[in-house]
Parts: sequence; structure tokens; C-alpha cells
Amino acid sequence: MTHHEAALGLPRAWSSRTLCSAHFVPILLAGWLGACSRSAPESRSKTLPVGVVAEVARTPLRQSMVQSIASTQTISPSQALDRAVSDAVFAAEARERLPAGFRATIERAALSRALLETLVREAHLAGAPTDAEVDEVTRARWTDLDRPPSVRVTHAVALFAEGGRNRDDARRVAEAIARSVRDVLAPAAFIGAAQAVPAGSVRVRAERLPFIAADGRGISTDPEHAPDAEFDPTFAKAANSLSKVGEQSELVETSFGFHVILLEERLPERRVPLEDRRRALGPEVLARRADNLRRVLIQRLRQATPVELSRNNEQETQKLLQ
Repeated sequence: MTHHEAALGLPRAWSSRTLCSAHFVPILLAGWLGACSRSAPESRSKTLPVGVVAEVARTPLRQSMVQSIASTQTISPSQALDRAVSDAVFAAEARERLPAGFRATIERAALSRALLETLVREAHLAGAPTDAEVDEVTRARWTDLDRPPSVRVTHAVALFAEGGRNRDDARRVAEAIARSVRDVLAPAAFIGAAQAVPAGSVRVRAERLPFIAADGRGISTDPEHAPDAEFDPTFAKAANSLSKVGEQSELVETSFGFHVILLEERLPERRVPLEDRRRALGPEVLARRADNLRRVLIQRLRQATPVELSRNNEQETQKLLQ
């Protein structure tokens, strides 16, 4: 028995080959997965009974089951079929690798739950979150953990026509807007004054924007509506150069047109120290580890398990997957 087997409290009678199953994923980090390898069969089409959309290692996957998965999990039919195939792959591997006494009682749902529990256990055994893992989650949640200073602004822009053919006209309109909104501090009044300027054929847009960092990233203080927009770097830099609430910019030229910017509010940076992030993000890091192990295992098992798709039921299958 290896130290990995002992750490999991597994019976001594269970060999490393027995552990080469979806039920006991610690083999991944122990380096045993190669011993589980079989030649990788390709998916192919065959004639299946009506209502059966796929067959995995002699296990039929019925159209009604896939539709039920799609409905209960609120996913597309194609995603539901993929999950059904993965579940069947795990069951097929378990039937081959687990001791005979277990095979009669295996159900795909129970096997999946056991798999997830094992993955989480293996993620814990790998130790505390590393700096690299913490940094990866931090990049995904930077607005909460590593947020740079930012500003909220209202702006009015005289837009360029295609190819910038109206550049001179756009500048004249933007200059008129700048004169009209001078000393206007309220965002709504700023927008109203900008929109009232005669613009002729030049399109004018006036609007409030979310917080913007100097590098162009949009920031929301509402975690339920965090923007993923990237703003023009020239615009973002000009907006962040304003220092006092109510201050207005000179004309700012971007690829969109000429802007006048009103500063509404400055938002200070938020930088959470590494050790505080490590403690706070521990559960999320472990969940990501487990998910990575799951993806690796699914890929290996699917390569080693025959999957056959319905050929005589193509019309129903295509309708299901639309």
C-alpha cells in the first residue's frame, strides 16, 4: 500500500489497479493514471433503437433522459448529452475497475457524488493555496481584491462618421458643447445641455458611465452587475486625470470622436494583502483544483471509452441538439 492509499484510509486488500477508477481519483496526483489507459476508441455512428441517441460501453442513453437533464439543470440539449455521456463513462469505468461486489449497486448519480467527494478530498491533500492559485482567483475577482483607483464620469461626445470624414464638423460641435456645459455640475443637467446643442449631421451621445480605471477597465460597485467593458485608453486616462468633483476636461479625441468629460466621483483603490486573500479564497481555490482534476479525468476516460451515436434516429437527435 502506498502512502497515498494509507492517507485515504483505504482497505489494504484494494490494489492500485482497483483504484484506477472514477471512484478514486487520487490516482491522478499519485501518477497511476497511465496504468488505467486503454487504447482510445473513436466515437462512431451505428444503428440504435428509436429514442436512443447514444450508447456508451453498451449503456443506452435515451432521448427522454437527455431532455430531462437539460430541463432540470437549465442547460442546452447538447450540454445535457455531454453530461450524460460523462456520467455513463464514469459508470463504465467503475464496472470494469471496482470489485465485483460493488458493480451491482452502482448508479451513475451515486458514482458522480462519490467522485466529487473524492476530488474535493484530493484538493485538500494538495495543501494550502499557492501564491499562483491565489493570484489566478484574484485576477478573476480583481474588483473586490485588487482594484485600482477609478472615476465615475458623465461625458458628451461628438461622434465621427465612418472613416472620420466629418472630423472638422465633429470638433466644432464638441467645442459648442464644451461652451454650453461650462460650469454645469449636475450630471443630468450636463447631459441635457449637451443634447440641446445644434449638431447638424453630427451624432451626439451624452451619458453617465460606470467607474473607470486609468487602464480602461470598467468597475462596478454592485457585484451583481459588474461590467466587463473595456474603455478607450485615451478616454480612460483623461477621465482619471481629473482631480476635483465637478471638474471638466478639455476636448479629448479618441477613435470615437471628441469628448467633454465631467468628473462625478473618485473611487479609491482596494488592495487586499496576499495572506488575507489566501485565507478568504481558500474554498474557491480548492473548488478549482477539484474541477481541474475532474476535467483531466473526464478527458482521459472519454478517450478510453467507446461512444456510439444514433444513426437511424438522426432527425430526432438533431432536433434534440438544436
